[in-house]
Amino acid sequence: MISQLMAVGEFPLGIVYAHRVESMKKSGAPIEWVKTADPVFVTLFPVAVAAKGRIPNAAKLLMDFVLSREAQLVLRNASRSSGRLDVEPLVPRCILAS
Repeated sequence: MISQLMAVGEFPLGIVYAHRVESMKKSGAPIEWVKTADPVFVTLFPVAVAAKGRIPNAAKLLMDFVLSREAQLVLRNASRSSGRLDVEPLVPRCILAS
């Protein structure tokens, strides 16, 4: 992982996810991230429903839950980013412009 190599001094800088840097900082790593002038949100966590599943309504309910605020808070607590505007980011500096 680039962020780990940066923390031990192998690289002076790198393009990494802010949530990974924040997690490493909590562990005491001497690393910091900066917000660029034009940040791009690139973390994708795709979710899909099978076209010919045996229980399509259950799949729809799961999709509805995965995209809900409640599920996104669970992901946030696992140090992941959410694209929902009503879920506060791990780091206040990561707030997306609406």
